[in-house]
Amino acid sequence: MDTPGVFIMSSRAGEKIAQALQGLLARSGLSGVQVGCTEGASGGGHIDTPRRMALRHDFGIRVVLPVDLGKAGALSLRDGVVYDLGVMSGALGIGRGMALLVGLDGVEPDLGSGFPGLVVDQVSLDSAGDLEKQLAPYARLLAGRILELETNAGFVMRPSTGLAVGYFKNFLTPVLEALRSRRATVTGGQAGGDARGRAVDPASARFVVCLPDDPQRVTQGAWALLASRLGLQQAEIGPIGQSGVLRTFGVWVDAHGSIYDAPATLATAADIVRRLVVEEADRLPAQSVALHNFGRTLRLLLREGEHAWMQGRIDIVPWSDLEKRAGG
Repeated sequence: MDTPGVFIMSSRAGEKIAQALQGLLARSGLSGVQVGCTEGASGGGHIDTPRRMALRHDFGIRVVLPVDLGKAGALSLRDGVVYDLGVMSGALGIGRGMALLVGLDGVEPDLGSGFPGLVVDQVSLDSAGDLEKQLAPYARLLAGRILELETNAGFVMRPSTGLAVGYFKNFLTPVLEALRSRRATVTGGQAGGDARGRAVDPASARFVVCLPDDPQRVTQGAWALLASRLGLQQAEIGPIGQSGVLRTFGVWVDAHGSIYDAPATLATAADIVRRLVVEEADRLPAQSVALHNFGRTLRLLLREGEHAWMQGRIDIVPWSDLEKRAGG
């Protein structure tokens, strides 16, 4: 599975802590960790930072120091922190937004209560000591938790989640059900003048879902080129009945009888991001997150009990793996 993206937000006062945590998480297997400051950030400053960072990543951490909350009664400072946490958690989903309360030299921050769905962690640091050494135990636990959540947590409220569910329910499931019951056949797969095509046993055929890891590859032309390099041939599955309508689906097959598909709906995912994300610099990272979430959603669906029979028949393969295979 792709490594999830993580962002760490902090005020200026917490930048060194955020940077130390970034390095520790990277060494714990989370390569896609970025940091951002809530003060004076480009593109809108404090108000814009959590929204933009949430567009680009799968998990978010807001470092909170005592100075970030001010003295008792300083509501404006606390409101800013609460805003960051609210935007972050709302965009990422339950369990994916975290508040890291950092006590410094015996002074502990008090965020208060009333934050359902927000993960709140606490660490205490000595500002004169080695930050990385003090943060290392927490960073190891945090990295393990993030990787566990990425694998086992529930669905995320993103447009690509709905597109993945639609692809799974409206295409993968009926196609595989029709194949295993032999109610549909695979035809075509001819190369040159060979009318025999490639032999595909529908009852035992494996289905390979090809997922691009770069939004610029989400085109029919890019897929056709890769399919040619892999030696795949075009074919059709059908007819398959859905809601009283018989349909055939275009796919690709290889020399071993495996069936390949590159979900066309991923182009819709990329287009949704293009329409919703104003800043051009944010679009490509946000589209990458959409692709990552699409694949993650398919894997979660496959793990549901009602789909257990499909687990041995579907391979979800990153585009980069197929390119290596084509090059070999």
